[in-house]
Amino acid sequence: MIKILVDTCTWLDLAKGADQSKFINIIEELIGLHEVAFIVPQIVLDEFDRNKERVIHDGTKSLSSVFGRVKDIVSEFGDPQDKEAALKQLNDVRHRLPSLVETAAFNISRIETMLKKATVVPSTDAVLIRAAQRAIDKRAPFHLPKNSMADAMLMEIYADCIAEPGSEEDQFAFVTHNKEDFGAVNKQHPHPDFAASFSADKSHYFIKLIDALRHFRPELMSDIEAEQEWEEVPRTFTEILEVQKELYDKIWYNRHKNLVYKAKHGIDGITKKDVELGKAAAKKKEEKYGKANLGPYDDFEWGMLNGKLSAIRWVTGSEWDFLDT
Repeated sequence: MIKILVDTCTWLDLAKGADQSKFINIIEELIGLHEVAFIVPQIVLDEFDRNKERVIHDGTKSLSSVFGRVKDIVSEFGDPQDKEAALKQLNDVRHRLPSLVETAAFNISRIETMLKKATVVPSTDAVLIRAAQRAIDKRAPFHLPKNSMADAMLMEIYADCIAEPGSEEDQFAFVTHNKEDFGAVNKQHPHPDFAASFSADKSHYFIKLIDALRHFRPELMSDIEAEQEWEEVPRTFTEILEVQKELYDKIWYNRHKNLVYKAKHGIDGITKKDVELGKAAAKKKEEKYGKANLGPYDDFEWGMLNGKLSAIRWVTGSEWDFLDT
């Protein structure tokens, strides 16, 4: 079994990225295949719980702030010829901001589920004493001028897991993005003060979780990553609005032609005067889409047109079934 202790900062960084969903899929699949198990100290669970809301809201606040400043600058100083295209791109980004928040929250939920399903390791008195001794001796992670007690406890818990009876056949890894506290001068390897916890045959140090997984299960990771390559890219806000306009035009045109028919045959009191104003607009739509692409529609096609418009309008903020033209 591959047993991996992942530092809290690494889990939180994994939750931030909107593009991390595929990697979380990979981790979940490896757990399901019983290829990997995670060592989860209670302090990691506690730190993750304390920081998860900050990760969601700080990221969103930062994106919104940057978006607002950039849009103001483009509006005021942008090249008139390129400004419209730039603002269109920014509007696409603004439309995606809520989905980015939801993605981070969903990532948080999935990671939290994984952590809670793992075997949670409490902090023993022995761990606390050894971590405190590191502080007294000024050994890493106390080689930096800050409170590193939690980091020291993580490494001591990891050392205990490696030394547990019956772990001879297991492989271990310690993964952290905190390269300053745990890393050596080159940051790619553990600090010399942690050397006793790492060996080439049993215990390894990584600064990226994906590197750890590829190291232990290269062929399996290659297969799973290949499966995750396919991805549906969300539509941009500009694309959505363009389709909404086309659906609106086609539905409006059909309704206009129905009114023309009623005016011609004196149905429902509709007169030629009632449809006169729409003739010019109908002509423009015929020129834009081609008359052959504007109906008539059978019941199924008409239902599809209205259903699509209703769905798009709901996504952009209207109520369901709002089909006014």
